[in-house]
Amino acid sequence: MKAKNISRYTYKKTAFQGWRLSIMREGSQYTEYFSDKQYNNDHKESFRAAKTVRDEILGALKKCRDEAKKCKVKAEHKLAEIVSDYRERRAKAKAEAASETKQ
Repeated sequence: MKAKNISRYTYKKTAFQGWRLSIMREGSQYTEYFSDKQYNNDHKESFRAAKTVRDEILGALKKCRDEAKKCKVKAEHKLAEIVSDYRERRAKAKAEAASETKQ
C-alpha cells in the first residue's frame, strides 16, 4: 500500500508496527503514528485510519488556501492550527464515547 505522506514502520527491535503520517507546510510539521495494535493488529485498518486523518488535514489546508485566493490575502489557518482543531475534535469525541460507555 502506498499513499502520499504515509510510510510503513516496522521495527524488529521494538514492538511498534504501523504507519507514520507526516505533513509539512510552511515550516510546521505534523506527525502521527498509527499502530497496528490499536486496530486489532490489522495493518489495513491502521492504514485506512492514517489516510482518513491525512485527507481531513489536507482538505482543511486546501479549503484555507482556496479561501485565501478568493480574498487575495494569506490564509489565516496554518497547519498547526488545523491540527490543533483536529486534535480537539478527536479528544472531545473520545470523551463523549467514554461517557456513553460508562452509562
